Amino acid sequence: MSAAKALTNKIYKKYNYNFIIINEKWEDIVGKQLYKVSSPLNISRDKVLTVGVKNNYIVDFQYSMPTINNNLRKILKNQINLFFVIS
Repeated sequence: MSAAKALTNKIYKKYNYNFIIINEKWEDIVGKQLYKVSSPLNISRDKVLTVGVKNNYIVDFQYSMPTINNNLRKILKNQINLFFVIS
């Protein structure tokens, strides 16, 4: 096994693969405005996505949750159902 592949496997084992995709596609998932004020923090084993959102934008984020959830499902190809925790 090559060193690059070994490193990639370690990263995927340490971090949930879906979490890596979410981070890479975060702007597509939440849109430009919310991208600037939010970030995915982690996914628990119970498939709960924790998202950090600046205080002034929490209501906007909550209001956008149906769209965000739909975008997330499209990007992950319905592989996972996530619940959100906003912190």
